[in-house]
Amino acid sequence: MFPTLMLWVGDISSPSHLGRFSSYLTTFGFLGQFFAPIFLDPVLKSLGINEVFLVASLASMAGLVFSLLNLSRRKS
Repeated sequence: MFPTLMLWVGDISSPSHLGRFSSYLTTFGFLGQFFAPIFLDPVLKSLGINEVFLVASLASMAGLVFSLLNLSRRKS
């Protein structure tokens, strides 16, 4: 998944910003790997593994909606 995302970032970014955007992707990827167990372990212990995936998917969807709304505001 990570190499595919890196190729996608390389395709959509300009050559002058490629280093910046690839470093953002790497930084947020490693931050997610670090913080996911910290934030989702209480959900796992109290509710179960299915709910961990539910919470993670809802958080991802909320982030996507927020990003799309922010992007549409910038374009207008």
